[in-house]
Amino acid sequence: NNLGMLYKAKAEYEKAEAFLRRSIEGNQIALGKEHPNTMLYISNLIECYDESGNYENAIKQYKILIGLQENKLGPEAFDTLLSINNLGLAYYTDGDYKKAEPLFVKALDGFKKTLDPNDENIRVTTNNLALVYTELGNTDKAIEYYNILIELQENELGADAYDTLSSVNSLGLAYYNIGDYPLAKLLFARAAEGFEKTLGKEHADTVQLLQNLAAAENQIN
Repeated sequence: NNLGMLYKAKAEYEKAEAFLRRSIEGNQIALGKEHPNTMLYISNLIECYDESGNYENAIKQYKILIGLQENKLGPEAFDTLLSINNLGLAYYTDGDYKKAEPLFVKALDGFKKTLDPNDENIRVTTNNLALVYTELGNTDKAIEYYNILIELQENELGADAYDTLSSVNSLGLAYYNIGDYPLAKLLFARAAEGFEKTLGKEHADTVQLLQNLAAAENQIN
């Protein structure tokens, strides 16, 4: 396993895969399929596939891992829910948004039940849902989740935090895409003002926000 991880760190993924698979098979024989080390080694193999862009195999291993975690840890254990979210990310990255969406929903529901409302994992999974609804063209749902996300970020991170302002910009883009240019303008202006304060006028993110703001103003005019 450790040799496989060294090859992974060197981006020699074929060698890494061979050693990681060998460690999984040996551990299953010696300690059992549901032993923590077996699950850890499967996670390492998934990382190898993710980094090499082999999402098909990553998805297969995520499904195996989730099955083991549900049996050993429970369906609402943190590690199980994290793997479900990560499986959703693998589908999302591979462009299969319809399969990603219910996984994000399941992970978020579980996180809400088991974690503090201000936990970072709730914010991350909420953002994942906003992104997937954007890609699916369901702008109403994307706007709903961006509003939820911004409230969570404002409460925990602050109104001028980078992540908060990025979400405000994303919400502005959602309104821009459905033709609500006045509301988009307000959101872009808020995000641009925040970035100017925290990053400076010449930062790439500030410049992009000012371009978004100008585009909204042009549409209004």
